[in-house]
Amino acid sequence: MLRSSGRIITVAILVFWGIMAGILLYREVWLPRQLSPALTTPITEPRDMWMGIYAADQERVGFINMRMLPTMKNGESGVRLYLTTRISVSMLGMPAQLGLNGEAWMHNQRGIESFHLNMESGDHHTRIEGEVVNGTLKAEMHVAGEVVPFSWPVGDGLQLSGGLNMPSLNMPLLEPGQEVQVQTFDPATMQLGTARLRHAGEETLEIEGEIFETVIVETTMSGMTTRAWVTRDEEVIQAETPFGLWLRIISPTEALAPYDPSDRPSFVEQLAVRVTGDLPEQEVDELRVRISGVDEALYPPADGRLQIRESENVFRFVRSAPPGAIPPEPLDEEEALARYLADDAFIPAQHERIREAARDIIGDREDPWERALALYEWAYENIEKVPVISVPVALDVLRTLEGDCNEHAVLYTALARAVDIPTRIAIGLVWSDAIGGFGYHAWPEVHVGHWIPMDPTLGEPIAGATHIKLLNGSIDQWVQLVPYLGQLELEVLSYE
Repeated sequence: MLRSSGRIITVAILVFWGIMAGILLYREVWLPRQLSPALTTPITEPRDMWMGIYAADQERVGFINMRMLPTMKNGESGVRLYLTTRISVSMLGMPAQLGLNGEAWMHNQRGIESFHLNMESGDHHTRIEGEVVNGTLKAEMHVAGEVVPFSWPVGDGLQLSGGLNMPSLNMPLLEPGQEVQVQTFDPATMQLGTARLRHAGEETLEIEGEIFETVIVETTMSGMTTRAWVTRDEEVIQAETPFGLWLRIISPTEALAPYDPSDRPSFVEQLAVRVTGDLPEQEVDELRVRISGVDEALYPPADGRLQIRESENVFRFVRSAPPGAIPPEPLDEEEALARYLADDAFIPAQHERIREAARDIIGDREDPWERALALYEWAYENIEKVPVISVPVALDVLRTLEGDCNEHAVLYTALARAVDIPTRIAIGLVWSDAIGGFGYHAWPEVHVGHWIPMDPTLGEPIAGATHIKLLNGSIDQWVQLVPYLGQLELEVLSYE
């Protein structure tokens, strides 16, 4: 049996979305301008905005440069937006970099009409481009030499705004006591929702010797709240994200000054869930914990077999039995096809390159569990375990053969589905000796008579009981971990 190296590569996609807050041109939340025309003022003068990105201890980890140029297009007025971003952080003592650059056109009345965004992290390159046509965002993702089209119904009047309820760098200025709600579209979860913007006070700030009179605007969405300090010119000069990251105006010279990312804080450790009680080992067969700090709706889902709710906030987690050891739990055929054998933009299970790789790995094996184990061993042995700040796409992981738990999970899931093994991705926590706490993590689960969690990142063919599943889903669900960050508390009661 392959054994764990004793270290966890945590959910880099969570870090990715966090540091994207206030950055991405296709942002996770688009605010329809026509719903509240009095809230925003069209940009009529060129702006060149530089903001530093800071960790919780105020160490700088990167910068954003957003240029806004009022211009005409086809005889109509709007704004051309340009973006450049660089981020360098430490993850488990290893440097991880991300570069972004992009461009968008925003009509003064109709909102965003077109955009493109390039993302680079090491050997990972992704380009996303799209346009809004008749209330539909039509886009393409270019990755690993492939073009993946997708579309979302978004209505009319998209406005550049914030991600993970992060405000844009141009915010409405609310009056005392004023609170507004606007419809939003979140392409990370591909769901419509509502964001609440609230005047939360006023404050005088001094930044780099300059005095600013600001209004504090709180944006709340999906249980997450971000605070932005907005000037009378509707410019954000400082913002605090739910991740403990800060944005703050900065000079171009300071923004471009080099620094050593190894001296910066590790996001893995900062996002780890600290625990009280007896500390478990990396692999255990049973674990009992008391959960606190979050709403009961965020408690782990109880399934009666692997995750058992013993009382109001006490859970028992059990390592799965091997195939054949317990009565089978049949899957609904339609549900399996629709959810656990399906393709999506990040898990293209029916792509010929994925299917060919999966067939080569399983050889002439017919038994589903033997196939699952063969895929697991291949993924554990062949995917180099390095932190990557990028969008995990199975085709790109197959090309680079490197990444953290996200890359392992999406590629394993694609390969398993390609050879007809129903597979889903579990998202949650796992104990890490290296960080002395529970880290956010992702791993696949296969249905071979019943659901069995596997961990090709840590080398556990049947994942141990320190895997605490919070939810199931593909990349579109990972942002749902945000309400847990900095809030979830665990007390270990016992383990064996």
